[in-house]
Amino acid sequence: MNTERKNILIVGEEQTGKTTLVKKIIDEIGHKQGFITRESTKVDGKFERVTYNLVPIHDQEYIEKESGIEMGSIKFNRKGGAEYTEADFSTLKPIFRRLRNTNGHFLFADEISLMDGLVSDVEFYKLVNAYLASPNLMLGTISPQNEGTPSYYFVENVLHRPDAVVFDLGKNSVDEVENMVRESIHPRYFL
Repeated sequence: MNTERKNILIVGEEQTGKTTLVKKIIDEIGHKQGFITRESTKVDGKFERVTYNLVPIHDQEYIEKESGIEMGSIKFNRKGGAEYTEADFSTLKPIFRRLRNTNGHFLFADEISLMDGLVSDVEFYKLVNAYLASPNLMLGTISPQNEGTPSYYFVENVLHRPDAVVFDLGKNSVDEVENMVRESIHPRYFL
């Protein structure tokens, strides 16, 4: 892997398998820290995203089990046909501080484009930027954003970082992206 391109980013629309792929890869990695998302959906026959729960992981432990705190929750609502988010991050600050101490871990951040509500949250923004600026290898997922939203400009800046390599699930199959991501991770990270 080119050591100058240490941020591995998987880009794809909703429901393309980004989170599933990240979980599959990080399950095989020893010293790691970051967060994944869990979605809650309405069960009325069609997919409708209702909530994201952010779940931090440190090494093999889910921090929520250790601390008794779910990392955060983002609710999605419809208003005038537009999607917007509501988030309460008052419980996140101590967890974000802990996750910012990268300490040689393999880093991962699922959905770093997590909608305007998160990107505008200072602690979340600091955490993502600390991950991206860290000398550690980092695997992240990003969903494309609509131009003009705060998260659009954030995502564009992340995707055009000189230290990032981007794999697009819109142009490649999940299996192809998985192989390319694995080739970008040094074998020493795997269990």
